[in-house]
Amino acid sequence: DSPVMVEVPLGKGFITLSLTPYGMAHEDKVLPKLPYVLLNHVKEVLQAKADELKLFDLGGNPHIHYLTTRDATGTYTLAVLNHSEVQQNFVIKATRMTTPNPLCQYE
Repeated sequence: DSPVMVEVPLGKGFITLSLTPYGMAHEDKVLPKLPYVLLNHVKEVLQAKADELKLFDLGGNPHIHYLTTRDATGTYTLAVLNHSEVQQNFVIKATRMTTPNPLCQYE
């Protein structure tokens, strides 16, 4: 059994398929409580895809998450969320500022 992922062109973008159910390992028993763990090759491919689109980096702190929006004028709004009860330090770095992918634009 070899891990397999396939990327297929579709319109102006791509679809990435994992040839395993849900990208998870086969288990003959009931799966453990949530969260289910993705297979390593699925994690690697999805992380690479996310990194290609990432506009900001907040230093990799697992307690800090963020959301980004862009309005029609090109102004970005960044919401920073702390998922812990302790103050967290972070630095916002722009990783790339390019014209957004047409697939991500809204009308």
